[in-house]
Amino acid sequence: MLYFLFENFRLGLKNLYLHRLRTLLTALGIIFGVAAVIIMVAIGEGSKREAIKQMQRLGANNILIRSIKPPEGSSGVMSRLLEYGLTDADLARLKAVPGLDRVVPLRDSKKPVVRNAKVFPALSAVGTTSDLFSVINLRVGEGTLFTPVHEQNLAAVCVLGAEAARQLFPSEDPIGQIIQIGTPNVGTVMVTVIGVLEPTGLRANADKSGGMARDVDSDVYFPLTLSRQQFGNLAVRRTQGSFERESYVFTEIWVRVNQINDVERTSGVFSYALGLPRRLDVMVKAPLDILRAQARRAFAIELTARGGPARSAARASRPRSSGRRTACAG
Repeated sequence: MLYFLFENFRLGLKNLYLHRLRTLLTALGIIFGVAAVIIMVAIGEGSKREAIKQMQRLGANNILIRSIKPPEGSSGVMSRLLEYGLTDADLARLKAVPGLDRVVPLRDSKKPVVRNAKVFPALSAVGTTSDLFSVINLRVGEGTLFTPVHEQNLAAVCVLGAEAARQLFPSEDPIGQIIQIGTPNVGTVMVTVIGVLEPTGLRANADKSGGMARDVDSDVYFPLTLSRQQFGNLAVRRTQGSFERESYVFTEIWVRVNQINDVERTSGVFSYALGLPRRLDVMVKAPLDILRAQARRAFAIELTARGGPARSAARASRPRSSGRRTACAG
């Protein structure tokens, strides 16, 4: 029995030696295929973990309703008013749906953030209510958050994201400092910094799966009541050869549902109430949708990767025809 096993092993080694090139190609196919599986699965797992992390930060029982700007018009000199997105009527419809804990409107003012005559184009001035901080789990790292009293009194205060604080005040304590939102030609408001948020790590969602549209750490938050009083619903953008005016009320509305099991049902109710899918200027997404999209993507990557080694090994080990034809004896 042992002699039989030894003889088979010896014959196997001899065949491998006689077909060195084929052996090398087969081994390389297996090695590269397994490495591809490991790499692709690791990429998919990392993407899924990042989605889980974002879902945990944003809240699994939250729903995001976002305004979508229509495509840009034709180039050339123009002066027009572009109206789109979420309105006060939409906000009222959402608030009428039962089973909601918080409904938080948010408006990106699209006004520049200025300090000492220097504009910071990477920062966003966002008008919102004090409920936003608890709904998407934004924690204060220094100072304090603004409250409903600040909103009612139209207080000129703001709370900075961690990156916004770093850019505006690289070597100073930001608390108590004054910054400017807007420019003289589009309207301005001077606000006092009362708080700085802890870093979140939440970035703009490049894959369009429904995550954040902005870098949260680069936001400057101030009361929505102050934003609407100072800037209204109009945003003006001037570029070379064009003058464009946008009219929108809210860029986002965050909704926290009482029960996580009701998130999908409530999301469907919101879509119906807002006229989706016929309406093209609004999108409804939940962090759970982000997780599912990432999970589907990771699964597709893993299936593709797992098929690679088998195909590579099969191609490498497949015997090749010599291409020579033998003549038949006539």
